[in-house]
Amino acid sequence: MKKPKKLEKWKKQLINTIANETQCNIQHNGCPCNTCFHNWANKHFGKELGHHFWEIILITREDYTLKQINEYNKIK
Repeated sequence: MKKPKKLEKWKKQLINTIANETQCNIQHNGCPCNTCFHNWANKHFGKELGHHFWEIILITREDYTLKQINEYNKIK
């Protein structure tokens, strides 16, 4: 398994803030899991906006590019 690369300072701060809010930091680079993130985000932003926020997190932690997210959303 490939070791996750070190994130830029602002990215780490964003992920740490969200991990603190969700009380979950189980994924790589201290990111919350999908379930914990969506439970928190849906309460604060609603289901649709909460999911888009998750997509931003996936892009921020460099799991996917914006292009990949957009391509996936076209298929759905």
